[in-house]
Amino acid sequence: MSRELSPLPEWPSLEISKDDGWCRVHGEHDTHARLQLAEVLRVLLGLLCLAGWVYWLGGKLGGLGLALIPATAFLVYTKSPLILCRTFFPKETDVVMQRDSITLNGKRYEIAPHVDVQFRAGTKYLDERKEQRVRRMSKNGMLTAITFHKVGYRKVEMIYGGNLIEVAVISDQDKAGQFAYVLQEAWDASRKFDFPEAEKTVRHDVLE
Repeated sequence: MSRELSPLPEWPSLEISKDDGWCRVHGEHDTHARLQLAEVLRVLLGLLCLAGWVYWLGGKLGGLGLALIPATAFLVYTKSPLILCRTFFPKETDVVMQRDSITLNGKRYEIAPHVDVQFRAGTKYLDERKEQRVRRMSKNGMLTAITFHKVGYRKVEMIYGGNLIEVAVISDQDKAGQFAYVLQEAWDASRKFDFPEAEKTVRHDVLE
């Protein structure tokens, strides 16, 4: 049997095993909860910088005080919470699919042959009340860029019969849709393709 997968994006990664028909989708991304952790870290670093400036003005740091300039600029003038989140608090979502099961970040779901499975993206992570609160913060001039980033978070979900299972929380609609698209392609491959003799391919190779 010879068939090609549809053209897929570079992220998330897709790995396919031809000998037993499993597919693995893996992607690293930030989440709303981890972005909040990064904001706490940003505040702590800001307090350290403030203490450093106090010591420098008191003549206790000497030339070392020059290091406070780029550190302060980073915290104040860049999207530092996002950078800190992706550096120190990245989330890894790992999905392994076989003909009869799907494992989401270590949790296994048995899939009955007659039950359809679909993946979708688009549901907002924040409910209306929380989103309005975030937008009010933006109007007050607080972390405008990061605030709109928070509003953009979308859920990637698995629809299994009458169940709706959250797979991941991704930072914007396009990326969430991209993740769901690769998941759907992987699931279709794991169910429909007949994989011959043992050979392992990575990414979007032809299944021969």
